[in-house]
Order: sequence, then C-alpha cells, then structure tokens
Amino acid sequence: MVLSSSSAALARFGRTFALTCAVCLGGALPLPAASLDLADLPGDWQRLLTGLREQSGECAAFEEARYRPFKRLPSNFAGEAHFAPELGLTLHYTQPVDVTYRLHAEGLTRINADGDRREFQQAEVQALAAVMRQALAFDWAALAEQYTADGQLGDGDWQLALSPRSEAESEALGYRTVKLAGNARELTRLELERSNRERVVITFTPCE
Repeated sequence: MVLSSSSAALARFGRTFALTCAVCLGGALPLPAASLDLADLPGDWQRLLTGLREQSGECAAFEEARYRPFKRLPSNFAGEAHFAPELGLTLHYTQPVDVTYRLHAEGLTRINADGDRREFQQAEVQALAAVMRQALAFDWAALAEQYTADGQLGDGDWQLALSPRSEAESEALGYRTVKLAGNARELTRLELERSNRERVVITFTPCE
C-alpha cells in the first residue's frame, strides 16, 4: 500500500484501505438482522461486548483483500496488527511490500522499510483511523455517535453492519457501510464497502 502526496491518492487510499478484524458474512448467522443502539445495548449484546473487551488481545495476524470494479480478482496483502488504546493501531504489512501504517488520533503515519516517515492528517484519513481504532477497541459507544447499526447474534458468532448517520460522514469516510464480525473471543473480520463491487475485507487471527 503506497500513498502519494496528491489528494486523489489519499481518497483512493481511504476507499481501499482496510481494518477494519474467520467468519464469512452472510452464511454463519441464521438470525435476521435487528437495529441496535450501540450506546444502549440489550443484555445479550452487552454480555458479548463485555467478554470481547476482557479477552481482546493486542496482536493479530491479518489478511487483506481489496476488490476493485475494474479488476476480476482482488489484490491481496498480509501482515501483523498491533493495537493499544493509548497509542492507536499499527498495521505492519509484510506481503507483498514491507511498510507500516500507524493510525492514531491525529490521522495516519506511514513508515517505509528504510525508516522514511510521512504524516497524513486529511479528514478522510482521520475518519478512517477513528473507525478502525474504535472497532478494534470494541468502543461501540463511540461508534454510535456517527453510525447506525444492524446486528445479528447467533450461537457464538456475531456481526454488525454500520452505516454513517449523515451523507457528510459517509463522504468523509469514503464508504457506504462498515461491517464487523467475530466470535465470543475476538473480532475476526472487518469489511469496508463502497459498493457491491468495491470493498476491502480484512480477516484477523490471533498472533501465535
């Protein structure tokens, strides 16, 4: 994943990046989706959230697939993710390139393999960094400030579909829907969807 200094490149990055963070959406949960208030969860969801926060690890291996309208097959990436509430999210890509991205409250820092650093503080980058951090911290109350949610909770598996509350927020983020999925122990999948043919899917597994 390589950024240029142009705003167009940053917009493309915002649309194709991805934690959001394995379960295949649409096939694992038989229950219909129901609207949720992430700031005031019902009991079964609150118990799930409490358990996720207690068991959440700070390290996960990830695989990322980027689907583009003009490509038949996705572009695939892999690496390791590290998360700490006070520091933010670090994604170290190891395949096919070696580059690290740190998503924090001010935006994003890119660190190349040779140590060269570059800061990005554009609004779309800050919006993406925020949703990724909140998703991996299981800070669903913070997500509720900007997103409505539909959720499915099955026997040990769950998924959420988040939609920005306003068109302005959707434009800032660059995505129409953010989907999260996991089990009782962890987040296993994060999907950023711009359209049916343009999306980023990241799957997470615990570090060994």
